[in-house]
Amino acid sequence: MNTSGAIAELFKLARELPAIVSAGSASAAAAFMHQALELLGISPLERTPVERRDPVARLGADFLDRLHARTGDVVHVNGGGAQAGIEAVIAARNAARAAKDFALADRLRVALADLGVALEDSKGGTTWSVAG
Repeated sequence: MNTSGAIAELFKLARELPAIVSAGSASAAAAFMHQALELLGISPLERTPVERRDPVARLGADFLDRLHARTGDVVHVNGGGAQAGIEAVIAARNAARAAKDFALADRLRVALADLGVALEDSKGGTTWSVAG
């Protein structure tokens, strides 16, 4: 597919829109433009919200504050964002499990679950996902 050529043609069409509108063909031109943009994957009508593209964004800007409130001083996260915070909790949980402190390990798992983060343990380690 010649994407740059297709975009160039769309810009030509956009420049001719005033003439197309005055000729009474605005709806046909709009439909064509929408289909072309959709084909290229750049239609503003088909945009995916950030929350669906980046599930971590659903956790909210205050996620680390809420995480700290639930875990206290057990887990220290110095910046790094939500992913770093989740990974730090998983590391602390793994350390607690290795020390056979299952109460703490469960508390950390529940803290993440309460904030919308699901953990899955397997032979290969612990993976996480944003619930919902």
